Amino acid sequence: MTALLATDALTALRAAAAPAPDTSVSVAIASVSPEVMRSGDDLTVTTVVRADADAPDESEDLTVSLGIDRATRAHDRAWVERWDTADLDADTGRPVKTEPVPALAAGTEETVTFTVSWAQLGLSRSTAWGALGLSIVLSDDGAPVSADRTFAVWDPETGTTPTLDLGFLVPLVGPAVSQDPVTASDDVVRAVADDARLGHVLAATADEPAVAWAADPALVRAAATSDSASAQDWADAVTSPSQRVRFALPAFDPDTAAYAHADLPLPDLAVMDDGSQPTSGADPTPSSDPAPGTDVTPTETGDPIDDGGGAVDGSGTEEPEDPQQDSSASPDSESDAPGEPDGSDESEDSDTENDTGEEPDPEATGTVPVLAGWRTDLAWPAAGPDAPTVETAVAAGRSIVVLDPGSADGEAAEGAMGLPDALTDAITPAVANTTTAAGDATLLSPDPALSALVTALTTLPGNPSGGRDRLLAETAVIAASSDDARSLVALPRTWNPDPALATEVIADVSSLPWVAVAPVDDLAADASTDPATAPALPDRMVSPDEIPASTLDSLADHRERLAQVSGLVPDPAALATTVDDRLVSPTSVVYRQDPGERETAVEVAQSAATALLDAVHIVPGSDVNLIAAEGGLPVRVSNGLPQEATVRVVLDSDDPRLRVNDSPVTTVPADSEVIVEVPVTAVGSGNVSPSVHLETLDGQELADPITFALRMRAAWATVGTAVIAGLFGILLIAGIWRTVKRGRGATRAAQAAVDEPPAPSDDPRAER
Repeated sequence: MTALLATDALTALRAAAAPAPDTSVSVAIASVSPEVMRSGDDLTVTTVVRADADAPDESEDLTVSLGIDRATRAHDRAWVERWDTADLDADTGRPVKTEPVPALAAGTEETVTFTVSWAQLGLSRSTAWGALGLSIVLSDDGAPVSADRTFAVWDPETGTTPTLDLGFLVPLVGPAVSQDPVTASDDVVRAVADDARLGHVLAATADEPAVAWAADPALVRAAATSDSASAQDWADAVTSPSQRVRFALPAFDPDTAAYAHADLPLPDLAVMDDGSQPTSGADPTPSSDPAPGTDVTPTETGDPIDDGGGAVDGSGTEEPEDPQQDSSASPDSESDAPGEPDGSDESEDSDTENDTGEEPDPEATGTVPVLAGWRTDLAWPAAGPDAPTVETAVAAGRSIVVLDPGSADGEAAEGAMGLPDALTDAITPAVANTTTAAGDATLLSPDPALSALVTALTTLPGNPSGGRDRLLAETAVIAASSDDARSLVALPRTWNPDPALATEVIADVSSLPWVAVAPVDDLAADASTDPATAPALPDRMVSPDEIPASTLDSLADHRERLAQVSGLVPDPAALATTVDDRLVSPTSVVYRQDPGERETAVEVAQSAATALLDAVHIVPGSDVNLIAAEGGLPVRVSNGLPQEATVRVVLDSDDPRLRVNDSPVTTVPADSEVIVEVPVTAVGSGNVSPSVHLETLDGQELADPITFALRMRAAWATVGTAVIAGLFGILLIAGIWRTVKRGRGATRAAQAAVDEPPAPSDDPRAER
C-alpha cells in the first residue's frame, strides 16, 4: 500500500512538473472488433491520431497506449458513466500495449492499430461476463495530451449468457391543433409527409414490429380524412393490421397531470374497436367523425327580441308574426322585459359564422378510422408524473401509466421523480404494480439513459461519437445485474429520427446476444407485485408549463353544457363533436411548449362553444297581463341549431297567487322560433315576477332563468260578468215592462172605440 501511495504521489509530482500538454494533436478510436470478445479472440482497436493545422511543423515523440479495465464483476451503471465521461487525468485502466506514432506533419493524420490477444488483455475463462473498459492515450514525450475511451463485452462462454428483456415504445403525436379547420388539416398533412417528423418516425419503425406505438387517434383521424393522398397513406400504414402492439392515447393527447391537478376527469375521446366513443368519469360528450378543428355553428336567427304576441296552434308551434294577444293574456306593448336590454342590435352579436368567415363544410365530417385491435388502457403523462396523475389515469380506465422521466421535448426534467438532470446511474425497474384510490396501476418506467442514448443515436443530423458503445455497455451491465432484467426505451414526443440510422440502431441493439426485444404488453403483464419495486411518486408536482386549473375548469364547464345542448337534438354527435374536440385540443401536452398559443386556442374554442350553447334560448318579451283565473302565458323559444331541438319550458313562481299547472315540452324546428303557452291559474290579483327557463327532458337547466312582470287581474273577469249579467237583467225587465205597457194601451184604445156613440152628421141625406 505504501509503495502504491508513493507511486501515485510520484505520478502526481511528474504531472505537475510536466509542461502543458500539446492540444494541437489528438487521438480518437475509429473502431473496435469484435465488440463481444470470447476466449480465443484477438482484439483489434484502430485509432486515428490527428495534428491540427497550427500544430508544430512535425510532431515527434508521440506514442499511443492501449489500456483495459477488466473488473467486470464490479462494473455497474455508475462505472459506465464514470468511464465514458472521465477526463485526461482519470484512471485509464491496466496498460496493455504502446505503439509509436510516425512523425506527424501539421494538418495530417496517422492510423495506429492495436491487435492483442485475449490473454494479453488479462482475460480468462474465470473473468466474469460483463462490460470491459478500453482506453487509448496519446502521449507527447511521455506526457498525456489526449485520450479516448470505449467499451467492449467479455463472454467467457462458461455459462448462460445473461438476458435483458428490452421494450421499445414510440409516440405518434402531432403538432398543436389549430382552431382554424383549414390550418389544422394543413398542419397534419405537413407533419405526416415523408420528409417530415412523423413520416420519419413511420419509416424508422414500420419494419420493426417489436416497436410499440402509442398514437393520438385524433391525429390518425385527421390524416385519414384529409384530402392528401400521402396523409391517407400514412394513416393506412399506421392502422393496417399488424402484430405490433399499438395503444390509442386519449384523443389530442391531453395533459393528464394538468387534469389531475385541477381535480378533473381525463377526457377520453379515443375510438374503440366497435367504433363507439368511450367516456370516463363525468365526461359524457361523445367524439365522432369530423377532422380536428372543423367548425359547427348554430344558424343565425336574426332579432331575438319578442314583441310579446303569437297565436299558438294545436301543436304548440307556429310561425310568429307579431300577433295579437288572446283574451286571457296580453302583452304590455309599452314596456320591455325588466332587466333585459333592448335587443334591436343583438342580431350582430348572434352572428355564428366560423372564425374563417366560411360556412361549415359538411364533407369535412368523414368516417373515423376504427382502431381495431388497439389497446386503450395506456396513459402517457408529461415528464415527472406524481401520484394524483397516476390516479387520474387509472380513473379514466388507463391502468398502464408511462412514467416519462423526460420533458415534452425529450430533455431531462429537473426533479422529475427525483432524477437529476444528468443520466441516472441507477437501474430503473421497467415495470411495477401499485395501488391508487382509483384502482390498481401498472407503471412503465422508461430507462432514462437508454432512452436518451437511442434518441441521440437516431436523431438528425447523426449520432454522437461513442454512443453505440455506450449503449452496448449500458445494456450489458443491466443484463448482468439481475436474472430477470427488463428495461424500456421510450422515445420523446418530438422524436425526429433519421430513418436509416434509427433502423440500424434498433437492429443493432436487437441483435445483441444478451438483448431480447420484448413487446411492451408483455412487459406490462410481467409487472412485479412487490411494492418495493414501485418507484416512489411525489405527492404533488405541478409544472409551470401546465395549463392552469382555472382554464381547465372553464373548458370542462363548456363541455358539460355542450353535452346538455347536444342532448336536445336527434343527432348529438353531428352537432357537438367538432366543438367538443376544440375544447379538448388546447389541453394537449404539446402546448406546454407554447403557453401563449395555448391561451389563444382556448379563447377561440370557448367562443365557438358559446355560440352553440346560446343557440337555443328564450326570447325576452314584454310584460304580460293576465285577466282571467286560468290561461296560458306565451313564451317564445328560439332554436338556431341546424337540427330540431326538443326542450321543456319551465315557469317558476314563488308567489302563491300564481299557480303553474304544467311545464310543456315542445320541439322547435331548426332555425325557427315557436311560442309555447304555459298553463297557469291565478288565485288572486296583483303584480308578480315569475321566471322562465328551458330544461332538457331529464331536468337539466340550460341557461339562467329570465324574469318578467305579470299583472294578474283575475277578479276583473268575475266583476265584469256580474255587471254584464245585471245589465242584461235590467234590459230584460225593461223590455218586458215596455211590451206589457204597450199591449195595455192598445187594448184600451179598442174598447173606447166600441163604447163611444157616433157623432152627429151634417149630411141632409142622413136624416132621411
